[in-house]
Amino acid sequence: MLQWTSPHTEPFVFMNSGVETFVKRKCPVMNCYVTSNRNLLGDVTNFDVLLFHGKEVVENKPRYLPKRRTHSQKYVFSSMESSGNYPVPKIQYNNYFNMTWTYKLDSDIYFGYIVIKNRNGDIIGPHMVMHWMNNEEMLPINDTIKTKIANKSVAAAWFVSNCRSSNKRNEVFNSIKQEMIKYGMIVHVYGDCGDMSCPRSSMNDCLKLIETNYYFYFAFENSIAEDYVTEKLLHALKHYAIPVLDPTELARQMFEIINEPDRYNDFFKWHNHYSYHDLEESSDTDPYCKLCDYVNRVEFVVESKVISDLEYWWNPHVDPLKYILIWTWPNHDPLMYLGKGQETFVKKNCKVKNCFITTNKSYFKDITEFDVILFNGPEVVDKRSPKLPLKRSPDQNYVFASIESSDYYPICDNKFDGYFNVSWTYKLNSDIFYGYIIIRNKDGDVIGPKKEMHWMSIDEMQPINDTIKEKLSSKKKLAAWLVSNCNAPSGRDGFVKRVQNKLKKMGNGMTVDVYGDCGTTPCRRADMPKCLEMIEKQYYFYFSFENSFTEDYVTEKVLHPLQHYAVPVVFGTANYTRWMNHYTFHYVEEAPETDFHCKFCEAMNNNSLMKNTTVIQNFKEDLVENLECYLEDLVDSFENFVKKSLILISVGVGSMLVEHDSVQFFSMLNYMVTMLSQLLLYCWTGHELTIR
Repeated sequence: MLQWTSPHTEPFVFMNSGVETFVKRKCPVMNCYVTSNRNLLGDVTNFDVLLFHGKEVVENKPRYLPKRRTHSQKYVFSSMESSGNYPVPKIQYNNYFNMTWTYKLDSDIYFGYIVIKNRNGDIIGPHMVMHWMNNEEMLPINDTIKTKIANKSVAAAWFVSNCRSSNKRNEVFNSIKQEMIKYGMIVHVYGDCGDMSCPRSSMNDCLKLIETNYYFYFAFENSIAEDYVTEKLLHALKHYAIPVLDPTELARQMFEIINEPDRYNDFFKWHNHYSYHDLEESSDTDPYCKLCDYVNRVEFVVESKVISDLEYWWNPHVDPLKYILIWTWPNHDPLMYLGKGQETFVKKNCKVKNCFITTNKSYFKDITEFDVILFNGPEVVDKRSPKLPLKRSPDQNYVFASIESSDYYPICDNKFDGYFNVSWTYKLNSDIFYGYIIIRNKDGDVIGPKKEMHWMSIDEMQPINDTIKEKLSSKKKLAAWLVSNCNAPSGRDGFVKRVQNKLKKMGNGMTVDVYGDCGTTPCRRADMPKCLEMIEKQYYFYFSFENSFTEDYVTEKVLHPLQHYAVPVVFGTANYTRWMNHYTFHYVEEAPETDFHCKFCEAMNNNSLMKNTTVIQNFKEDLVENLECYLEDLVDSFENFVKKSLILISVGVGSMLVEHDSVQFFSMLNYMVTMLSQLLLYCWTGHELTIR
């Protein structure tokens, strides 16, 4: 058996190599030899079975799959990851795999987390249809169980490490917690998302705590998918706590059950009739033993079974994928963080994550099959940018994406009017906003930035607390500026020098300390947290000077002082009242509901937006400033200007000097210098200039 995908992911990581895992597990059949070495048998077609990890199959391009395959060779699709997080792409894997080895109950080989046995030790589940005894038929709990649950004192516990799951379990938990408080009940949260510790190495001790201390246990999965039930449920069942699965009227019911001991005892009557086990406790349920047994079956070897519609089988209740092609170079913001496949949307726990990203223009036979095509703005406006698509379907949406200033990358002609359907930029009037700052009120609600902000006045605000006073008390230095671009066209460096000169004349010892490539003190990107900590402790003010003057172009330069207790000093043309006040600011990727990649995928699934056949008509006017476009018009006539100037210089200068008409000469020279300075300003925007 060849592990075609990485051997370091579950379930492959526990297979080791050779026959080792089957021998250790005392499998009834153990003649299966596992390897990840594709060259072991000389040719990949010599392997009997190829194993594929579902997550990697979803994320990788088809060209990573085997190039050749024999009729007798069997391909196995394996995954313990939720189909909600990793749905299979359409079409390309239909009729490709022969067998499934997953947590889904209708898999060829079930690889889940729980086995259910009756009192006789017979395996009775889990199955698609279960025939349970009802509570009245069950025997009362015995004294042993009564003793175990007699000393419980705390309402509930939750063990959790993933604080940003996509199924909103955190929101459900918080709402339940608030209701529990009304009844005087406490819930303890263990792990990375709570204030109580339970390292993985001490899990057995932690589970004992559940058994002795807690009435209920929150068994919340991190993804919603049919049959995706993990060890979270098993922990509660095996340690005499009641698993909590449904939040409806939950707090009230928990309170009532805790205060009615007989009713609470009834939840454990099943111990007299059933038992719950991990699959790997016994070789007859061990999924690795099952795999080796299955591939040895004559019917498996002989029959030519294939899974005809893997996409539907794997994710029948999941929205179909949105296929998004990055047309331009992917290694620029914001496209560089989109990753491949659904990787980014899953990692960020986006509410909507059925967006599939690729840079492979040949992923489909026809480029018109993509739902969305993404274009990086700076490359689109660059004259050296790659050619645009030659074909386009009426249902296809083109997205213009940019977090670069329109001052740097202006669009100076009308060729893109009516071309793009969706804008994804830093501008507040974009279809999808991609900026640097999100503003929340104290309740956690997102309130900005917006075109019109309704701020509290200073008089309405509460005085600062002792914690903030303590942070401010150590400050001794006037202002800091962290900067790497020393020649920004905004002229910010000149402004800082003038401030420094003014402070020097004042003779009060105050300075503006410049850090980074443009200053005397280094601050490498890797050391940025330390630099910001220094600003928080030492500096009253921070120069939040953008490198470009453009409406709505407000970056992390404003975020740094706001998050580190310094007063930002701004210098630019943005309307800062859309961003600035004494509120709490949050970094943009703090939460999936505000994350700009998540917002992008949600927008790609917004029917009203994506089915809207309108396009951005006045793209030049809507998305760019006019200064550089004016300068481009100026450059168009530059050739004639140069010819005229050369004539004036070669012919006129001599006669003017002879006639001693120095006033006329210097007037003409001043005009030339003015025009050339405007030309230089245009060149500073980074655009190629061709002069014949």
